[in-house]
Amino acid sequence: MFVSTETLSKQYEVDKDFFLRRKKSEEFIKNFHYVQKGNTLRWDFDKIKAWWMGEDTNMKKVDSILNKIIPN
Repeated sequence: MFVSTETLSKQYEVDKDFFLRRKKSEEFIKNFHYVQKGNTLRWDFDKIKAWWMGEDTNMKKVDSILNKIIPN
């Protein structure tokens, strides 16, 4: 299910800029966390829910790969 930024913000009781800032910083991945056509932006509710709960497996994979490439 895809939802608007306003709907998503109301669901998580945050300002719309909360999600838009993370989108701009590329924390969210286009065509994974959200889709955009022109000025129309829709969020994948299930993927954002997983991210919110810390269960975003895609980001865990990215972190794992980066940790192998860039040692601490």
